[in-house]
Amino acid sequence: FPAPDQMLKKLHEACVKHPAWKQQHNTQVKPWLYPEQNQLPLSVLLELVLQRATSLENINKSHLSEAKDER
Repeated sequence: FPAPDQMLKKLHEACVKHPAWKQQHNTQVKPWLYPEQNQLPLSVLLELVLQRATSLENINKSHLSEAKDER
């Protein structure tokens, strides 16, 4: 991961460039405001599975190695 100061610099650069980018990429498309513009397939609620935190305790992590924090 980049250092926090580098990450903020990259985020700032992206924010500065965004208005020009958006002008070239359909300014009227805002699916978060207008759901009818959404082109993603809808999820069927009955097909979603609720996963409880207790079930996460049974995940096999034996193949993962422990990473040491070197700070």
